[in-house]
Amino acid sequence: MTPQAPSASPARSEEAAEARKQQILMAAADLIADKGFAATRVGDIAKRAKVSHGLVNFYFGSLENLLIEALLSTEERFYEVADSIATRPTSGTERLRRLVEWVFSEDSRQTRAWTLWLESWAEAAHRDVVADARARQDERWRTLFDNAVADDFPGSEEERESAILTLAALLDGLMVQVALEDPTITTAKAYELGVRYTEQMMK
Repeated sequence: MTPQAPSASPARSEEAAEARKQQILMAAADLIADKGFAATRVGDIAKRAKVSHGLVNFYFGSLENLLIEALLSTEERFYEVADSIATRPTSGTERLRRLVEWVFSEDSRQTRAWTLWLESWAEAAHRDVVADARARQDERWRTLFDNAVADDFPGSEEERESAILTLAALLDGLMVQVALEDPTITTAKAYELGVRYTEQMMK
């Protein structure tokens, strides 16, 4: 009698499931960034990820949920680097400069993340669940800068809050223009403007 191969262990099955999920998320992020959320279909994502249509629905339930998960997954990769910069043992001015440098680095993954953010902002205007996810990420974005200057901001707490809100909004606007390839706002120009403001806010 031929012995049967042992079944996969629960841990290995979980790893395989997580790998498939990440494969779907990467495919979704690529397609949404390339085609836009409105033009992306679950079938397109399944084909790009080389999985079944049903498996995509099993993991995410809806294209809306998939957009949120793809956005959060992309942002996690961004914050892995950004959080480490914001907590380096140097001055707040230097941490902010390095954060702006990272935001506008010549990295295709960064540009892809910006495009996903644009899609999430557009969908947030019409879908409450996306709006809730977007609000949480906006708060994390501002907290990043707050952590960077927490120990040596030169003004009051109220002034720090105002400065951080302004910086976050400024960088959001610059990222939109860079992502849309505005010929006037290159990544180099966006970096210059961002750093100029951080220097002013830390005086």
